[in-house]
Amino acid sequence: MGDYWRAINSKFRLAEYFLPGFHPSVTGSALLFAKVRGEWAEAKGDKYDIIGALLFGAMLFFLMYGFSLLPSKDGTVLIAIGIVALAGIHCMGIEG
Repeated sequence: MGDYWRAINSKFRLAEYFLPGFHPSVTGSALLFAKVRGEWAEAKGDKYDIIGALLFGAMLFFLMYGFSLLPSKDGTVLIAIGIVALAGIHCMGIEG
């Protein structure tokens, strides 16, 4: 397995992509676990808002996928759908 990994790493130079983000992630995780004590829940006892969660997920999907297709007409249509979903979230008073 080691030779296979070295061959892939020498061809694509993966360490240049993964290592710069590794140390801040480890440092941030260590600080989080050291400073945050216990568990908390602001909405304890509240009912889960499934409609709001689905609308928020759909809005994120349409916006992100639309931006990835932006030069085309499809991207513009998806972004418009995402903005309509965002307006629906705002009008319903749902916070993401």
